[in-house]
Amino acid sequence: MKNYFNTKFSLAVILFVISLGLSLDLFAQGPPPPPGVPLDFGLSAFIAACVGYGIVKMKKNK
Repeated sequence: MKNYFNTKFSLAVILFVISLGLSLDLFAQGPPPPPGVPLDFGLSAFIAACVGYGIVKMKKNK
């Protein structure tokens, strides 16, 4: 009987299976979020500072 599983063929099959297994991890996560400007704390802190400054100015003018 002819030996179909020689070393080159078995090495190629093993490398192919390993490469398939490693490439599946690449698609485990979704695409990265689009770049944007974070307006969470900076904008709200700026608005709060402006409101506080306005209150101080109104009390000072009375």
